[in-house]
Amino acid sequence: MRRSTILVAGLLLVACVSGAAFAQEPGKAMTPEEQAMMAKWMEFATPGEPHQLLAKRVGAWTVKVTSWTAPDAPPTVSEGTAEVKSVLDGRYIEEITVGSFQGMPFHGRGITGYDNLKKKYVGTWIDNMGTGISFSEGEYDAAKKTFNYAGTWPDAMSGEYKPMKGVETWTGPDTYKAEAFCQTPDGKGWWKMMELNYTRKK
Repeated sequence: MRRSTILVAGLLLVACVSGAAFAQEPGKAMTPEEQAMMAKWMEFATPGEPHQLLAKRVGAWTVKVTSWTAPDAPPTVSEGTAEVKSVLDGRYIEEITVGSFQGMPFHGRGITGYDNLKKKYVGTWIDNMGTGISFSEGEYDAAKKTFNYAGTWPDAMSGEYKPMKGVETWTGPDTYKAEAFCQTPDGKGWWKMMELNYTRKK
């Protein structure tokens, strides 16, 4: 019910803003206030250079996955594939990943975009290993060609969503690495729980 209410409220907001900007009487020019409203909305809705950075990931990839269940645990290695598409006229990218995790079939899906209002990259992730949705926000470090994200991940053992950090680094024209870090048990540091190395299919 709450999600439906939020959706309806969002649609009403869009209708009010777009209606004020576009539903003009024939031959009547927009007022300065309506023009300003129109310009702000278009600024928010228009993809730009940050979205073009995300578009570099569009394509088919092979993925090598290395994961750890604890800071001192031995790594587990598996392989998979990922398909990344540009969706909604370049505003977002959608990743669909298929592989295995801990010997079980794995299917995951993520949406990543750049929020022109927040001035941050934003992402969501879902997969068949849970029923929750992970959220993250981050920025791009052009000097290091690295995206740095902060978000949460579901820890079923504790029954809580816990902080996590994500780092995505371009390692070549057709390769990049994604790393996920969670907090140490004492909450004072970070340890790597997963590393994914992507190679573009030729």
